[in-house]
Amino acid sequence: MPLFIDAVGLQDAQKYFEQAPARARRAAHYAINDTAQRSGLKLAREAMLEQVAFPKGYLYPPRFQVKERATDTKLQATIVGRYTPTPLARFAGAARTRFVKRTGAHRRRGTGVTVQIQPGHPTTLRRAFLLTLRNGNIGLGVRLRPGEVLAHSVGAKLIPSGPLKGVYLLYGPSVDQVFRTVAVDISPPLLSDLYAEFLRQFVRLENG
Repeated sequence: MPLFIDAVGLQDAQKYFEQAPARARRAAHYAINDTAQRSGLKLAREAMLEQVAFPKGYLYPPRFQVKERATDTKLQATIVGRYTPTPLARFAGAARTRFVKRTGAHRRRGTGVTVQIQPGHPTTLRRAFLLTLRNGNIGLGVRLRPGEVLAHSVGAKLIPSGPLKGVYLLYGPSVDQVFRTVAVDISPPLLSDLYAEFLRQFVRLENG
């Protein structure tokens, strides 16, 4: 679900649009883009990281970004997060780092893998293992015993062929999924920043 930052949040600025419509639209155009790029992304990242322990630097383009920017004729900017589920290996922290450093790493079995999706609450998946996928990315998988059913793992993907046939790749929440849970909460401070930035831009344009 994208977050729209638009002129609807500038009800208190109506008098400026009536007195100097062209200047007000230009000020709103600049204010919306600046607020989306600065306050919007910052507030959202902070709120999202309180809920989910995304790796450092993960909530940046192309996974999380301002997708559409405002113009004088379209006073709206859009913030979006990636819709595809996040590979659970991304939450494996030190285990993933050690795995990547191993020369020719392909898979690891035995002790399981500790992941941390909720900050401060690590969980060890005893039968899970890290593996290198065909595209070079790192995945976290589990092979089920005969008759077992995979539960509580939305978005898991079964590898249908090859040496890893029968292994399920596990995934965590998508950036978009987490973004949805914080978008409403960050709206009030975001609108406050938008109005303040609009006034600053209006005065700046008035003074040339």
